[in-house]
Amino acid sequence: MPLTNGTDEQWSMDRRTLLKRTGVAGIGLAGTASAIDRTAAQTSCGEQSFMVAYEELRPKRADWDYNDFTHEVRVAFNEPNDQAKLTVSPIAALAGLKSDLEIHLPKSLIHSNASYRVERRDIPTQTVTKVQEGHVSRGTSLNTRLVNTVGDAVTSGSADSCPMTRHELTLTVDFERSFPSETACPWPLPTKDEFGTHGSELFFTPALRRLDTGKRVMPGDDRFLLLPSPQDESSWARPKEGVHIADAYESVSRTEQSSVPSFDRKDWFRREYANEKFVYNC
Repeated sequence: MPLTNGTDEQWSMDRRTLLKRTGVAGIGLAGTASAIDRTAAQTSCGEQSFMVAYEELRPKRADWDYNDFTHEVRVAFNEPNDQAKLTVSPIAALAGLKSDLEIHLPKSLIHSNASYRVERRDIPTQTVTKVQEGHVSRGTSLNTRLVNTVGDAVTSGSADSCPMTRHELTLTVDFERSFPSETACPWPLPTKDEFGTHGSELFFTPALRRLDTGKRVMPGDDRFLLLPSPQDESSWARPKEGVHIADAYESVSRTEQSSVPSFDRKDWFRREYANEKFVYNC
């Protein structure tokens, strides 16, 4: 599970290329700075969770069921505000051995020199199975790649149920300096208005990477969905295998010239809009 420090330029270029190639329309590339400005007025940061769901195949081959890999993200900060913890907990994985999960923290989030620790934990036993530690310098991005996160982690279930995954990843960053006092949420967290979207302003980049082609699904792509935590009663019920999300949700339609879904309202993901015949309440 190697970690490397690097710059943001290649990720930015990959993201622009991806948007151009997939024909995503109406999705901005607003940077992390604007997200920080938006969240600076929040009174408290604390702990928050949200969910990410991917459709892994290229648009012309995709079935648009968004169940190829789904994970919950929990973000927490401690006092005196000099530690950040990001935990990725896979919920369902149907992409088999075909994908990795990559996590990129942009340099704008690394406000001072810091040490980091990555733990990979076996969920049933709570045993730490892998540990990686290192240091990152201020103004340097942090990248981690979880090789075969999907394929070696599924414990039970199938396409006809709700397969759970075995491992979760926790990245803890201990900064040498506290976060600036004027920053209520040092890593800007999604607001409710951002749920149900493609997450183009998400504060970090969780990318699903195909092992056979090297192609990534990243925030800003039609195949990437930012959703409420599964603990939220109004949150997403995933489509069954092979079910187009437009059939699973009445507030989603297909575009006229392709099967790419069009999300007709901001709260399309609420359970009351789901067609229970075509979804699983995992």
